[in-house]
Amino acid sequence: MLNGVAPYWRLALEPHWGDHCLMIGAFGMYGQLAPSSMFGFGYDDYTDIGFDSQYQYDGDKYSVTVKLTDIVEYQKLNSSFAQSVSSNPNDRLNSFKANASFVLDHAYSFSAGYFNISGTKDCDLYGVSCGASPGGLSNSPDGNGLIFDVAYLPFSHGSPWPYSTYNARIGIQYTQYLKLYGGTNNFDGMIGTPGAGGTHNASGNNTLFLYAWLMF
Repeated sequence: MLNGVAPYWRLALEPHWGDHCLMIGAFGMYGQLAPSSMFGFGYDDYTDIGFDSQYQYDGDKYSVTVKLTDIVEYQKLNSSFAQSVSSNPNDRLNSFKANASFVLDHAYSFSAGYFNISGTKDCDLYGVSCGASPGGLSNSPDGNGLIFDVAYLPFSHGSPWPYSTYNARIGIQYTQYLKLYGGTNNFDGMIGTPGAGGTHNASGNNTLFLYAWLMF
């Protein structure tokens, strides 16, 4: 549960030239949380500092967008450490994302992305032996993977009223996990246990997502 307010700040520069646009920015947030709404042990303090950038070319026939985001979170786990929810009083978590998309004729979208999570090893937060679930044998939050997306935007060229104000997207997205909780195969040591299944390999968590949304 959040204690009080969580202030957020954002700064960015966004130069334009012709059909090109570049954005370079920084942002951050600070908040105090009571883990699992358990009071009487103080609060956990979280300070996030992030940097992002985006380049876009928006032409008549096609557009290209490239995005990069990197967020570092500093965790002062006063409450979690006192309750043995975390093994360390201070942890760090880093999240990096890169994505590139190509849109042809304003209607056909293709994109690919990479994500990477890394941070401090913490047995109680991320380890199997200390009772955290889910978790891994390496006691690590480390993971990475790829995301692919293909979509069709049916109203991008306009349409008769009342559909002329609609913005729709129909697509398919595939997420491939290369690493989870610091491991690739049997990252938590559970394979071989009856009913465990293949989800204890990183690739066993790969997902295929079909979606459709409409805005008006």
